[in-house]
Amino acid sequence: MPRGGFREGSLKLRQWKSGKTTVIRVPQDLASKVLELARALDEGRPVWIGEPSSDDLYEVREIVLRYAASAKPNPRWDKASKLIAELKPHLH
Repeated sequence: MPRGGFREGSLKLRQWKSGKTTVIRVPQDLASKVLELARALDEGRPVWIGEPSSDDLYEVREIVLRYAASAKPNPRWDKASKLIAELKPHLH
C-alpha cells in the first residue's frame, strides 16, 4: 500500500555549486531565462548580458582576421580554424 508524506530519497532536488538557495519572484515570462542565467553563473560559464557593442564586434573581427592571416597549419588548432571559418562571413 502506498505511503504518503516525505520519504528519504523520494525528492531529488538539483544541487547548486554556489551554496544555499532562496526563493525569488520574477515575471513568469522571464522565469526560464533567469533560471538559465543562474545555472550558467553557478557552473562558472561566461555570461554576456545585453547586446554586444560595435566596438566588441570590431575587436572580434580584428582578432579573427589577424589570426587567419598569421596561422600556420597545425592539427591542434583544427577546431579553432573551423570556428574562425564559420565566423568570418558574419564579421562585416
